Amino acid sequence: MNKTFLKLVFLNLIISTLLFISCSSTNTISKITPTQFDGVSQIKSGESANLNWQFDNAKNVYIVEKNRNYDPIDSTNIKIDSSSVFTFVVTNDIDTLIIPWKIYVYEQVEKIETGLIPEKNKSLFTSYINSNYLKGIKKYQSGNSLKYLKIMNYIYPYKNKNIIRAKGLVLDEFGNFISGYGTQESDFISINAESACEDNFQTSLVTEFKEIEAKQDVGLDFVLLLDNSSIAGDFFPIYPQITYFVTSLGKNDRFALYSFNQNFKEIISLRHKKNINEELIKPDKFIGLSAIYKSLKKSIDKLCENNQESQKVIVLIAYSTDNASIVYDRNDIIDLAKEKNIPIYVIGVGNAVDSYSLQNLANFSGAKYYEIEENQLNDLQNILNEILFAQKSYYQFDINIPDSEINTCTQINSKIEFQTKNNKLKDSLIIPLIRQRHEFNYMALASFNYGDTIISSDYIESILNFALVLKKNPKLAIELIGNSSIEGNEQFSYNLAMKRAQHIRKILIQNGADPSKIRVRSDGANNPIYYLQESSWMQYYNRRVEIRWLDPELLPFEIIAQTFDTESEALLNVETWETRGYKAYYERYLQNNVPIYRVKLWGYAELSEAEKVVKKINKEFAIKSFVQ
Repeated sequence: MNKTFLKLVFLNLIISTLLFISCSSTNTISKITPTQFDGVSQIKSGESANLNWQFDNAKNVYIVEKNRNYDPIDSTNIKIDSSSVFTFVVTNDIDTLIIPWKIYVYEQVEKIETGLIPEKNKSLFTSYINSNYLKGIKKYQSGNSLKYLKIMNYIYPYKNKNIIRAKGLVLDEFGNFISGYGTQESDFISINAESACEDNFQTSLVTEFKEIEAKQDVGLDFVLLLDNSSIAGDFFPIYPQITYFVTSLGKNDRFALYSFNQNFKEIISLRHKKNINEELIKPDKFIGLSAIYKSLKKSIDKLCENNQESQKVIVLIAYSTDNASIVYDRNDIIDLAKEKNIPIYVIGVGNAVDSYSLQNLANFSGAKYYEIEENQLNDLQNILNEILFAQKSYYQFDINIPDSEINTCTQINSKIEFQTKNNKLKDSLIIPLIRQRHEFNYMALASFNYGDTIISSDYIESILNFALVLKKNPKLAIELIGNSSIEGNEQFSYNLAMKRAQHIRKILIQNGADPSKIRVRSDGANNPIYYLQESSWMQYYNRRVEIRWLDPELLPFEIIAQTFDTESEALLNVETWETRGYKAYYERYLQNNVPIYRVKLWGYAELSEAEKVVKKINKEFAIKSFVQ
């Protein structure tokens, strides 16, 4: 019987015990709280990782992979040869917490000189290692064997609605950019294009083909925006690759590194390479939701702060879908990026990414979308170099689209062929012309730790900002929907999720939001985002409070259940009705010029449905309610 099997049996036994305790009682859980637990370490090969932790309300800490018990406040040194996960099982008399600590081991990343744009008077570097991405530079030679045509950027409309200006790279099998096509001595023949709205492709005239060479005195402002949500902890840290990518920057370039979860964080402000402290490029604690579009808005604002005319580009590395931007969506960012002429390249990693929406974001901004799996993260440095290089050196040409295509198009599709005597390279270009409305799967204001009804400090900033939005827009009405993972029986989960939504509402009200515009309900554990809940971040995302914007026309019938003289009494009774399973809120109402507060039950599409509920509650609670 192998060790892995024994570990799985042990973990299943712990989880089963935990679920039995949770489901057999609705009492408050004696909650174990990690007050010091980084959960992630990054070490070079040959080094040891020092793990320090502190758990409140715990009696024992067991590390499964080491088969050893520790104290609630303790530490250990671990030396391993490859990246591994160590499972902490923390217990007291009635509670169990299972939490992973991930140790990433990396070899010293090779400094890639071949991907750089050489300074004047420096020799060109050439790659001789197979690569799907830019890795070197090579001058044209007769008989070159080419492999890739990559359209990296486009401008549309360019001059008028019939012209697309495209910019692309030509690479060989080793990832070398082949410079020199278009000169008289090269074997370049032509670039051909076919364009269509759907599948009816027509030949499109290609003109103005030429090579654009880098100008060393022209600077580029390069922003790297990095996902730091809970999902990011499942992926090998990429910080060593980012560190070495920074060396690819030219002396006049500037670089900024930002990260985001539900909040936006500036790790390195926009600055020249010589002023970058590489020690700042290191892993952070992976936690929270993912506000991609809100963070892109802040990135664009920061890029445009100084009003310099330098060329600008943003690269987004995303592991997740957007679930926390609230007031911004993809179309807002597309409008802003096009207005500021900032292409947004997107590198989507893994299978939790909303690739459709992010690909549209990249395409509409005139950039390229890259999709890679977790086992391809070693390619990241080459992808970043490819994007950097393509802002300065590329082949440029114009595609002329017939009027008949433009006038009926929602999307232009172009097939492009680069032809030499010995090679035919192909790529395609998709240019959306009409944007669909952007629909989010869900939007959340906060997620919660197991058994918690109080948010961590990580969410305060975003919730306060949202409270300000509601305060400035008093006509907006919202619904807060509490959710839980499997944290107890059905009634326990319902109550727990309700308390979470009520907690968020109280914070919003305390910070200026109109309480009469905020309604809450609980879905308990009945509406998980991730049904299997295979990882800790999936469980974490299930323990959330969602926000839904309310359109009062959709649910016109309401029940006036009670009236009160004070706002505090009304709020208290709203929560009472919610606990009973009704959708409730209160509104301020003038009676003889004296304000009173009416508690209302809402969510009835038909008059007959609301009247039936009135009869029921009048009898059960001895009150006089009526339908409005």
